[in-house]
Amino acid sequence: EVGLAGRVRSDYMARKIAGGVRAARMVRLRTRQGQYRDYVDAVVDRDGADIRAIRRPDALRLLIDQMAARTAQEINTSELAKLAKLKRGTVDQYLDILMRLSMVTKLSAWMPGEGKRDIKQPKFHFVDTGIATALRRLNDKSFEIGNTPEALGGLLESFVAGELQRALPMQDDDYRLYHWRSADRREIDVL
Repeated sequence: EVGLAGRVRSDYMARKIAGGVRAARMVRLRTRQGQYRDYVDAVVDRDGADIRAIRRPDALRLLIDQMAARTAQEINTSELAKLAKLKRGTVDQYLDILMRLSMVTKLSAWMPGEGKRDIKQPKFHFVDTGIATALRRLNDKSFEIGNTPEALGGLLESFVAGELQRALPMQDDDYRLYHWRSADRREIDVL
């Protein structure tokens, strides 16, 4: 099926898998995904430690993998802490490291009134969908119609959120992005 500007669904899927690192997009999928996983290891071993002391690099690596699997989802840090066998405060610190390293980004929940926004759970997006797919070992076959639709939805949402965030500095007005979900589970991914 042909879509926008003559592109087909597979073109969009290839873009999500390739990610945003131009040099990495020029190599074969297997090589590229290995480079992305090596990059994540370097972030854990070197870059994260530059921001804050990391006592459990293995737990940070597990958290990164979990965030890749949960991209575009509301994150309950208490549940994530149980899964990673960490204290909630440590998970919060590690998420802060990942945001400072531009590996993940956070969209707060929109609610009327500034003071209430932090009460609802934020959504976290993996900034580079190529890294997220590499960590999850997804390929073009993973996104064929009828195969793991939940993986496609989250990655597509994160890709769009990332494109919108990159466009914000070029706008005349000072916009902020949020997500919204009603009590009956209706939602707007990016507001």
